[in-house]
Amino acid sequence: EKLKAKRLSKNDFNRQQERGALALAEFLPQWWHNFTPDAETERSFKHEGSFVGEAHLSGNIDQLLVDTDAKSIRVVDYKTGKSHARWTHDVKMHKYKQQLLFYKLLVESSHSYKGYDVEQGSLVFVEPDENGKVNELSLPYKTEDLDRAKKLIAAIWQRIKTLDFPDTSGYSRDLKGIEA
Repeated sequence: EKLKAKRLSKNDFNRQQERGALALAEFLPQWWHNFTPDAETERSFKHEGSFVGEAHLSGNIDQLLVDTDAKSIRVVDYKTGKSHARWTHDVKMHKYKQQLLFYKLLVESSHSYKGYDVEQGSLVFVEPDENGKVNELSLPYKTEDLDRAKKLIAAIWQRIKTLDFPDTSGYSRDLKGIEA
């Protein structure tokens, strides 16, 4: 239904439909065990009162695997496109890392999960690699990465509130420029 709504050409529609069917045929048998009754999917944090400092956070998370006894959570973000078997030092993976750091801060500061620890953030690539393997990358949360993410969120929030958007044209669009 979603593909039909895109109004693609017949060839593009057929190609994308086949791509999705092939990916799901590999993905579901390998990942199905994670679709449990207590797993939360497409979890919205719009009304959760999540804050980092003054910055109000919001977002949707693909899947939360919640252990209520241990008060721990594993955040899962599904990715389509090229599968990755390891973390690399490039723009795309940097943004993925930032996203998982944000999700940890979002969940842990929410009303519903106060007192829970997001112990792990994972990317799961729905489309298998060339060997048919569904890859999962877990992010080890480091204090310095979380501290930097909090500072970045606070700085961006302040810029948004004051409508003070700096000129970034002096920075390169590569990872070095993004990190600067």
